[in-house]
Amino acid sequence: MSALEGAKKKLVISDLWHLRGWRGKPARSCRVPYREDRSPSGSVLADGRLFHDFGSGETFDGPGLLARVEELTTADACRLFIQLAGGAPAAPTPRRMPQELQKTRPEIELPPMDSPTPEELRKLAGLRAVSIEACEAAVARKQLFCATWSGRHCWIITDRARRNAQLRRLDGEKFRRRDGEAVKALTVRGACASWPVGASDSGEAARVILCEGGGDFLAAYHFAAIEGTLTDVQPVAMLGAAQRLALDALPHFEGKRVRIFPHLDDAGDGAALRWESQLRAAGIDAHCYDLSGLTRDDGETVQDLNDLTRVSADDFEANRELWALTTF
Repeated sequence: MSALEGAKKKLVISDLWHLRGWRGKPARSCRVPYREDRSPSGSVLADGRLFHDFGSGETFDGPGLLARVEELTTADACRLFIQLAGGAPAAPTPRRMPQELQKTRPEIELPPMDSPTPEELRKLAGLRAVSIEACEAAVARKQLFCATWSGRHCWIITDRARRNAQLRRLDGEKFRRRDGEAVKALTVRGACASWPVGASDSGEAARVILCEGGGDFLAAYHFAAIEGTLTDVQPVAMLGAAQRLALDALPHFEGKRVRIFPHLDDAGDGAALRWESQLRAAGIDAHCYDLSGLTRDDGETVQDLNDLTRVSADDFEANRELWALTTF
């Protein structure tokens, strides 16, 4: 029996799922962990050793599912699977994407974008409870724009790589899909959902604030602005908890310290631990920051970095580490 065959007998998919912190829960009927799945279209089969995607018709064994979710080559996924089963060699080393593949990436479908007007900046700052200076800093780095999408006035975040971009309505309302579902954000067609927005702009920044979603992205700018650390800090946003960091984005984090701010829910916790594990495996100094137990100025519980911009005065006074979130 080969090492891989032995690992497949030892490590079932439900255990693999929990080990890697994938979104959702493995079950006979469950959501697919490698894409946004509005209703369960996956199933763990064959005594926990196969996974079937009813949406695409694909069936994966443990290593195959690991490769699909974490965007690994087959060889790297097999090596990592054996290691996780308690058998083996070193984990795979993240690789840079070959130049020929970079040249053939499809263009994402961005709408015409403009720099926000002063009035739009004021409106967005009020909507997200951040400072105007935070929004101006994101504009200066060409990561924040305004656009019209399906007749709706929106704000959009992206970066110079133009591999990922997400729109939200400037009036704070949700978008309505053709199927009637209401969603708060739209990722543009053709985007690489696993690309961390801002990573390609980190340049000489010594520190990176890694967060989830557009609101937290602006909040990271907010805290860097009020703490006077904008020259040393680059906010970076993953636009969905289901995603892993794109492997060819990891070199942008090399030599930097990374602080991750999770959303305080199961999906957010799993995502942050996944990103932390990826970064540490690549030799990058990364850690998660715990925001639990804090209260907003309206009495609601702080659930993410954007909520923290409204932290209660008592909690802010009692937790001195909140005074230097961007220095670490």
